[in-house]
Amino acid sequence: MSEVVRRRAARVLVVSPEGEVLMINAFDPQDPATTYWYTVGGGVDAGESDLDAAVREVWEETGLRVDRDQLVGPVHHDRTVFPFEGRTIDQEQVFFLLATPRFDPAPAAFEETEIRSVITVAWVDPAARERAGETVYPAGLASLVAQCAKAAAQNGS
Repeated sequence: MSEVVRRRAARVLVVSPEGEVLMINAFDPQDPATTYWYTVGGGVDAGESDLDAAVREVWEETGLRVDRDQLVGPVHHDRTVFPFEGRTIDQEQVFFLLATPRFDPAPAAFEETEIRSVITVAWVDPAARERAGETVYPAGLASLVAQCAKAAAQNGS
């Protein structure tokens, strides 16, 4: 049985006006043939709030500096369990929304594990990736982004 690592993560739906989501394409170094897409974000450090972790993760993984008040949410919560490097990760996740014009991502502070496992950071249409048979996390991301856009439109944002 593999080691189980329980952690909390703050994730960010970085969405362009065109509805594209800035996502990370990566793989488990123990299974490089299996790739997947996931949203910006990562572990919440001890003593750090979810919101502060989300702000930090946006900068680390995209190079974009944002203020706390630019993030909306949380807009979604979930729990995911997945294998990574021979361990089982049991992760509680909180998601925030960042609406921003497209920019060229330039990761500023990838961790060693990310350096070994990330293929690219790119703007994508999650629904198109799902239709192409690619794995996208979280499940139902295209629907979640549409719900956030609808809520923003109703609130006049």
